Amino acid sequence: MADKQLDESTWKAFASKRELKGADLQKALAALAAAEKKGPQGVDAALDAVDKQIGLLQKEHKADKDVVKQLEAMKKASEADRKEAAKQAKAAAASAAEDEEEDTPVLLTTKMIPLVRQLKKGDVSMHAMIGTAGRNTAVLIMRKPIGIPRRKLLAEALDATGGAKYVVGECLWEAGALTFVLKTQAAGMAKRLRAALLAQTELRLKVRVRGEDPADIDEDGEDEEDAKPAATQKAAEKPAEKPAAAETAEPPHAALYRQRLDELHKRMADALKAQHPESNKLRAVSGFAEGKAEAGDFAGAEKALDMLQKLLEQPAATPEGADKAALDAALDGWRKARAGVLAQLKDMADELKEDRGEDPDDELARDAELEVNAVMKQLTAEPRTLQQVNELTRWVTQDDVVTDVDAYVGNVRAPLTTALAALRQAFGQPA
Repeated sequence: MADKQLDESTWKAFASKRELKGADLQKALAALAAAEKKGPQGVDAALDAVDKQIGLLQKEHKADKDVVKQLEAMKKASEADRKEAAKQAKAAAASAAEDEEEDTPVLLTTKMIPLVRQLKKGDVSMHAMIGTAGRNTAVLIMRKPIGIPRRKLLAEALDATGGAKYVVGECLWEAGALTFVLKTQAAGMAKRLRAALLAQTELRLKVRVRGEDPADIDEDGEDEEDAKPAATQKAAEKPAEKPAAAETAEPPHAALYRQRLDELHKRMADALKAQHPESNKLRAVSGFAEGKAEAGDFAGAEKALDMLQKLLEQPAATPEGADKAALDAALDGWRKARAGVLAQLKDMADELKEDRGEDPDDELARDAELEVNAVMKQLTAEPRTLQQVNELTRWVTQDDVVTDVDAYVGNVRAPLTTALAALRQAFGQPA
């Protein structure tokens, strides 16, 4: 109960001292207590009955200051209790929806974006499971504890048939960074998790990892000046002469590397979602490029990106059971349908962004913009397996977010459904 003012015995004692006829309010308070024990769903109706009785007594005893004061306190407690019940009901609904969530790749991509945004607001923590295999890392964040069966989802994202390692922990916003509290050593994990989150959600986040030892902390991109030997540290602390402009300029390959990396990361994310035949090589070459860049070898990093681009340009093999000509035609139809829908969604996103600029507190526009962006990110560029086509079909036809976006954008679901039906037929399946 949000406040003891709504306790049945508290009201009974108050009413008895003043010989008030408060039996009806007492019954309503007893019903409220019973409703709260069952959960938040029935609390709203019980509070309506309490508020009704409070209103009647306020009219009857409006000349009695003590009674009016008590009833006002109860009314405020009722409002607080109603807000708390609504909050609990929303959390319960989200939890139930999460329990029923199928193990689909969207749990690692678009479904994690609102969770990360909620974590950034603070005052909340969630559960995390991290999978690693070689240089590859995948992370899953959920509101409820993550069971062992979810490892299969991470294993598929890692493209690991064996040898993957898993660790569970807590995720929260702390010290200005998305922080993972893990039962393992923190060293090296921040960099891996930041790269995984970028690939999965396209969110660039500062990541912090805490191990079992409170002093064991790893942050992606931290200075690491403390790790220098004493002599080196002392030298570093001496005032340095002002370097010439040429010495402070960024290496010539750095800007080009970063620009290309952003472009190729988007293509790579689409390729991995489409189960590219060279998924392992894509991840390995991408990691190699990042390693070269971190070492300051941007020329070497650029060469690695050339290799990555060639891999991405390789045509995917025709899946078993599919007619190549029919599949090529169906994929072309999907690309056109997707391009048309993306153009509509981009226009809508721009309009919503403009609306939010005029009214930053417009929650409806903010939520709509989030939903539009979520749909844009989920539209796989090259669905080349029957499983991908089936997952896309289920998402397009059943997902509530797609339903909302289709309602206020229009002509989103229909062209996508038609294109997906053609892809199913190319795989020899009924449309």
